[in-house]
Amino acid sequence: MRRFLFLAHRWLGLILGIFLAIQGLLGAYLVVADPVDRWLHPGLLTSASSPETGSERIDPAEAYRAAAAAHPDRTIRHLWLPRDGDGVYRAILDADHGERVYIDPVSGEVLGSRDAFATLATPVRVLHTGEIGGPWLETAVGLLAVALLVLAVSGIVVWWPSRNRLRRAFAFSTRNLATLARDSHRWAGLLLLPFLVLIAVGGIYLIFHHSAQALVNAVWDREPFPPPLALEESAGANGAPPVADLVASARGALPQARITLLSFPDEPGSPVAVRMRYPGEWHPIGNSAALLHPDSGKVLAAYDLKSADPGTFALDHLYPLHIGTYGGTPTRTLHFLAGLATSLFAITGTYLWWRRRPRPRRA
Repeated sequence: MRRFLFLAHRWLGLILGIFLAIQGLLGAYLVVADPVDRWLHPGLLTSASSPETGSERIDPAEAYRAAAAAHPDRTIRHLWLPRDGDGVYRAILDADHGERVYIDPVSGEVLGSRDAFATLATPVRVLHTGEIGGPWLETAVGLLAVALLVLAVSGIVVWWPSRNRLRRAFAFSTRNLATLARDSHRWAGLLLLPFLVLIAVGGIYLIFHHSAQALVNAVWDREPFPPPLALEESAGANGAPPVADLVASARGALPQARITLLSFPDEPGSPVAVRMRYPGEWHPIGNSAALLHPDSGKVLAAYDLKSADPGTFALDHLYPLHIGTYGGTPTRTLHFLAGLATSLFAITGTYLWWRRRPRPRRA
């Protein structure tokens, strides 16, 4: 068994190492993309009004009206609420990857707008998730996550030392390039193993989440969310949505959770989706949600993380475990390093194989 895992570790790494390294680098950038973007564009992504001033913040309805007034010929599809004290409202126009409009949460002033692909984060995210290539590339990305999990588990099994080899197993030598590559490969794997496993398991779930959720629903005998809804075909087709009523209904459905995102239907007859987050929750925008009638604001269905069955509760936490938000800056930093380490594994592993490969004997 150990020999089989050694061969699996070697050949998976050699065949898929370059692809895992690319995925790791893309993922590492996404971990730091938001703070880097805010550092590069403070006037666009940071409120000019300090939280300490005590100024009253505008509500989502006012932010919606400000974005709609600045772009009267466009349709607002998503409205992101500020995530922190100096954050801003973000309205996304026309489509998921449409133009972004930024609104100051205190003054209501439109700070500016830009195309979704004006920053590096959007193309990187599209590549990292496989969205650019459709279902076949998304499946390939999921299989890469499976390969990363196999490499992590097989690596620790292959390394696991016997009692008389403990000293050698924990050594680190810089005597020559070969020993440096070997020990760097080993120690990076040992130190980052838990985070590599979390990244791999989370990535597998994100790609195959429909199958995972269906399995959990079957095991716990739970109805899928969202449930099938029968709205009249004209629902949401008459002008601007009643954002204030929608916000009030969502807060009434889950009073202890904070609204983080409003998603408006792209065609009549579909509900408005509101994402909500409880204090201390790992997910950046929360896992709880409410579906509302686009005209009346009536709550049609709601999902509350606190009342979820254990299986769904576990699945809801896989995305934060994948991106490292479960422990704040320290865990995000470790996930960033784990993403970079995939390149180290590919380089050092290939070098060690190249150096040890069988060579033909001279005549």
